[in-house]
Amino acid sequence: VVAVSLKKKFERLRPALVGADLAFGNLESPLTTRPHTTGPYPLQADPEAATLLSGAGFDVLGVANNHASDAGPATVLDTIEALDAAGLRSVGGGATARAAEAPLVLDANGVTVGVLAFDVSGGVAATPTSPGVSTWDTSRAHAAVADLRRAYPALDLILIESGGDNLAATFSPELADLTIYVIDTAAGQDIPRKRGPGVTRSDLLVVNKTDLAPYVGVDLTLLEDDTSRARGTR
Repeated sequence: VVAVSLKKKFERLRPALVGADLAFGNLESPLTTRPHTTGPYPLQADPEAATLLSGAGFDVLGVANNHASDAGPATVLDTIEALDAAGLRSVGGGATARAAEAPLVLDANGVTVGVLAFDVSGGVAATPTSPGVSTWDTSRAHAAVADLRRAYPALDLILIESGGDNLAATFSPELADLTIYVIDTAAGQDIPRKRGPGVTRSDLLVVNKTDLAPYVGVDLTLLEDDTSRARGTR
């Protein structure tokens, strides 16, 4: 990916990212040169790819996901170091549980924003003595939001990013005033049919990566119909 020019890789996306007050993404591919140690389908990119992401216009990358430790727990630290070197902020991972669960507070064009990130897809959880990611627990998430509000009473907005399968009880609309749920076309067209709370109760549902539909056998017309039925009047 580093060999691909920035213009070609982000030619269409970059104007939106650069123009945004805050461009946030979930970085599912760890940035490391360590050998893979888990699973048949590990993800990995060279640490230099961080400059590609910063050049594209990203401001913050969440690292809380199931691939964050594909080359071992220290992979998380490699990724954070690479992002930091490229001038990017990160959230959702760290050398200890305390660091991984720490919020990020920043200014977005005059708006003070607090960011929390959690993983619900089976990522390696950070512990009091070892690196990893912040994993989802509804009670802990509620406590994290309360702590953030107490520590920064002047916050204008709190963003809670959660990577993984929120189709089940892990989806907690009571935690936020506004929920945005994103489903991946490449994950298959049956997600709306499951009618999980993320699909049926989110305030905004985004169907992502529709351009991949022909390559993964997804009928977009059927996907749209199933989504509309699952959402009802939303």
